[in-house]
Amino acid sequence: MGKKHITFRMNEQVETQLNVLELMIKDTPERFLHAPENRSALINLMLGDYANFLITNFKKGKNYDALKKQLTDLNTRKPISKNERLIQANFDKLSAILYLLISTNQSLQRLDMNDWRNIQSMYKQGTVEHEIYNKLKDMVEEDKIRAVKNAKQAGRRIKE
Repeated sequence: MGKKHITFRMNEQVETQLNVLELMIKDTPERFLHAPENRSALINLMLGDYANFLITNFKKGKNYDALKKQLTDLNTRKPISKNERLIQANFDKLSAILYLLISTNQSLQRLDMNDWRNIQSMYKQGTVEHEIYNKLKDMVEEDKIRAVKNAKQAGRRIKE
């Protein structure tokens, strides 16, 4: 049995939103790993994700209006709290430290102490900095996993 092809029309607002989304994916591919290669695949992915979201929540007894409000609330701009500003400031400091680490690593490799002037974005795919950043993220994640495993094993030993 072959696949069914369904034709449908989008309204102008959805068409515009889809265009914006496609531009965002193109401009910042690091935000959307394994992005669909064409518009049809993107629409299918989003419809599938949204259908799964609805099915899961309908099974929990939630109604559509409440779910729509929940999604709408995610999209509204809320005033940034003091804690959120502090978190963002700390994130900025951590990013600066990561850039410094990347620069230090490159300087040691090339013996160029002014290499920090040539640093590219660690969030842009294809840069050396992005590769180093991802390796550092992987190392941190592996370290967290090891720490959790060690804590669990230590907990088991205490119980025994």
